Amino acid sequence: ALLCALEFEQARRERQKSENAQDFPETFYFESIELYPIPEEIWSQLDYASLLANERLSCEEIQAIFEKIHRAPWNERCEILPGFVLHKRHEDILTFEPAAQYQVVFFDAFSPDCQPMLWSKEVFGKIKSAMLPGAFMTTYSSKGFVKQNLRLQRASQTRSRPKTPRATDSPVIKCRASLQRAR
Repeated sequence: ALLCALEFEQARRERQKSENAQDFPETFYFESIELYPIPEEIWSQLDYASLLANERLSCEEIQAIFEKIHRAPWNERCEILPGFVLHKRHEDILTFEPAAQYQVVFFDAFSPDCQPMLWSKEVFGKIKSAMLPGAFMTTYSSKGFVKQNLRLQRASQTRSRPKTPRATDSPVIKCRASLQRAR
């Protein structure tokens, strides 16, 4: 969610300066599914802000966004930035029943070696069924059985960068246990 929020904020600021500000979406909805949230005593020690600071967003601004994301309440919508709405779901992806249609899915589950059940054709099928036409899903895993499970969902395999599978099937699939939903 942090990287999406930062990209959204940087783009929003750029669009405010340009003549095409009306082309920018009013609301960006990001939905995340997490069964085991990172406790504050761990996430509060992470220093992503100093790694991600740039000429457009300061370390302090990034840290504030990072903290808003982590302090946002579970199981309800929360506006993290003007127009960036986060909905953190404290749920298991295996029992999650999507109530929305998604445009983009980032699948960032733990390693397929550690949790193969999260990388099953059933999970990918559930995700695909909740995707809009033209949507896409991505994951970092390039394991053979992950590619096979994506193919079993009638998805063709292409590569957007080395070792990063990208599944496409007119509705494309881009996967994470965090789901970004179209409004």
